[in-house]
Amino acid sequence: MIEMILNKVAILPLHDPEYSAGGIYIPDMARERCDQGIVKAIGPQVIEKLPELRPGDHVLYGGWEGSVVELDGEHKFIVMEASRIRAIIHPPDIGIVPGVFFLDREGKPFPATFETIQSLIADAIQESDWGKIVMGKGYLLKKQVEKGGY
Repeated sequence: MIEMILNKVAILPLHDPEYSAGGIYIPDMARERCDQGIVKAIGPQVIEKLPELRPGDHVLYGGWEGSVVELDGEHKFIVMEASRIRAIIHPPDIGIVPGVFFLDREGKPFPATFETIQSLIADAIQESDWGKIVMGKGYLLKKQVEKGGY
């Protein structure tokens, strides 16, 4: 766990994927420096001066801001002054799905939105064997269809 001091924040960067939807590898040099992430820890001065910023917030910042810090056994973090954060991104409220709930990390239920359910279904398809064939190697699907499969 990382604990921040003064007006500093630790952000877990959200990097662009290594592969495009068509399965094409995108090298590190071609990907832009990350400019968004999830706040993981905030210093005591941030709590006083920016009470709207909390751990777990999805934020935008300058792509070349902060210092990259890697801790043993943890992810790489970007550490910067809280004033360098440009915006907090709030997820759109697409609509609550009646009767469907998820549990947060503390075990408290919260209502599911159509967007959350849609995202979970997309993730499940991409992780399935069938989804990997369709998303990553379209030619395999074509060959299977020619053989009478799928």
